[in-house]
Amino acid sequence: MQKADKLPHTMILIPVLDKQHELSSCLIDIAGLALIRRVILMADKVDLSHVSVVSDIEAAMFGATLAGTSTRLSGSTELDLQAYHGSILLLAPNCLPDRDFFMHLDETQVKPDEALLWEDRQAILLGVKHHSALLQYLAQARCFEDLVNALTESAEHTPSLKLAHEHVGISIRSTEDCQLAEKKLLSGLVKATEGWMALHINRKVSLAVTRRLMHTRVTPNHMTWVSMALGLIGAACFLSPAHGMQILGALFFLAHSILDGCDGELARLKFMESRLGGILDFWSDNMVHIAIFTAMGIGWAAASPDSFWPWPWLCAVLAVGGTAISASLVYMHTMHREKKGGPLYTSVSTSKQKSAVVRIADILSRRDFIYLVLVLALWNHTHWFLIMTAIGAPVYALLLINIMLRDRPGGVKPILG
Repeated sequence: MQKADKLPHTMILIPVLDKQHELSSCLIDIAGLALIRRVILMADKVDLSHVSVVSDIEAAMFGATLAGTSTRLSGSTELDLQAYHGSILLLAPNCLPDRDFFMHLDETQVKPDEALLWEDRQAILLGVKHHSALLQYLAQARCFEDLVNALTESAEHTPSLKLAHEHVGISIRSTEDCQLAEKKLLSGLVKATEGWMALHINRKVSLAVTRRLMHTRVTPNHMTWVSMALGLIGAACFLSPAHGMQILGALFFLAHSILDGCDGELARLKFMESRLGGILDFWSDNMVHIAIFTAMGIGWAAASPDSFWPWPWLCAVLAVGGTAISASLVYMHTMHREKKGGPLYTSVSTSKQKSAVVRIADILSRRDFIYLVLVLALWNHTHWFLIMTAIGAPVYALLLINIMLRDRPGGVKPILG
């Protein structure tokens, strides 16, 4: 379809006309949120805030489902479209759109006399000249299917009906459809930038935990605190030079890393992302790392001969200092002024063009190194990791300074290319 001139923001109407089937479908729980609430929040996230639910069913039947959203509930005869001169998207009340459906909606605008019907008949986009027909058919239709049939027949007479050769999303009609929708939502939480171990082990475990938590009242911040507590318990274990305690510390450290993914998963899944949550997640991780490196130094000092006593403390100071400086640099450079509610930390650089140096720094910031801690703990050589970190953390801090210089417009020329 040839792209039309830009119209005002598309209004989204979700008609709930059938009390027996459509109402129960739109209120069904999908990954901890009522289906219709999830759809509304999906639209809000991409700034499609003109969402209305059209229904003659008493408002009390929707309960708190629409509370806290920008959505209005209107009767079929109360809807006023006279002052609206944009296109209208009618969306089936039992449809869970694909993740990118709303994001691409502005790219599929229609001309004033056109109508665009998606192949699965779960959505129809109407130009402004169809508004009067829409009001007429809304008052007569018994369900969404009736409404779409009437509108498409009307559009065929003009002839202005076009077909979008793709599906909107999943139509929720059964328990199996709910399970399919939840599986699809969970798979969409996986980040393409994750390390190999995190992608194939950590994420599989954290998603299994999130799957069991998404229908509970557990919040992302709750999981951040739980993850931090596990990491600090692991640090306490590293205080002892005993081999068994070193292994236990590594296992708690790994558990911290795995469960730390649950807070972000729950936040994205239930639209609970916040700046406070992002800051808490970032600094709790770094506090755990600082505690782990400090405890490793103390544990190594307790097990070392007197002739080697300076090295555990020196390595601990370098590892902790490099970690603290690196965390502060990343926070000040990429997160301090960021006001968004989504994930605050996505890269060490603010530049859209990622250089080789930035890509290396991003790879080094991933958590696959925790598996090395476990391997060394099993071999009773945990202090080797502290030595590597004592060298690597200050070097990483210098790498971040180079990236900051590169990101500054008209700033100092970076040391590295």
